[in-house]
Amino acid sequence: MKKSLLYIASAVAILLSSCEKVIQVELNEADRTYVIEGQITNFEELNFVKITKSDDFYETEDFEAISGASVTVTDDNGNATVFTESEPGIYKASGFTATSYTSYDLSVIIDGEEISASTYMPGNTTIDSIPFVAGSFFGAEGYNAFLYWTDESSERNYYKYNNWVRSPGDQGYTPDPSISITEDALFNGIGTGIPLFTRSFDLGDSVIVDLMEIDEHNFKYWYALNQVTGGQTAAPGNPISNLSNDALGYFGAYNISRDTIVIE
Repeated sequence: MKKSLLYIASAVAILLSSCEKVIQVELNEADRTYVIEGQITNFEELNFVKITKSDDFYETEDFEAISGASVTVTDDNGNATVFTESEPGIYKASGFTATSYTSYDLSVIIDGEEISASTYMPGNTTIDSIPFVAGSFFGAEGYNAFLYWTDESSERNYYKYNNWVRSPGDQGYTPDPSISITEDALFNGIGTGIPLFTRSFDLGDSVIVDLMEIDEHNFKYWYALNQVTGGQTAAPGNPISNLSNDALGYFGAYNISRDTIVIE
């Protein structure tokens, strides 16, 4: 019981503290520019670099896919991995996974122009449990789940967490489109519980939850993006991107702990 109360107190403190932070983002609506969304993880199937071109911030669909780019990811030991185009604008690398406590550099060359970025793969924090409770959520009866883990006290940690749901009869999982992030400023080194408030679940649902450790640059990017767009993936004019040459988007190394539950 004491542990559960500690989890709940931590969750409330995190939610309250998030309301106090404001990151100003100025938006441009003019020049077409490259948008790069790059993610490398410890799961091969989740690694990709997506390259598009955007007109302005409010154009959220039908970005132009950029084919024919040269995409390379190099670790801090000099090991280079080439990402090849698997479909228009999407680049992947078979057999590649990122490694904890390693820095990575991205190089994207488009028509002789290079766009680069650097990121760091933190350690792996594992999910402790994902309990769920019945109640009224979003005006309807259902179930809400809680993500529990124990934070590492020896370092500053930043987290992003996602979930996917498959109801009985569904062919596949539906991702939660919202952006969910937190940092350990208020729960360093202790057990922590975060409610998955962005959606409710029904009996029989199968739920996949990913807890991802990310670096500080990516945390700031996702935080500002969530403030401004409420979940869009590319923010023209975003000043905190780690990409060079005024490109938009991000390049991040995410260390993922994954668990699956069934609401029953």
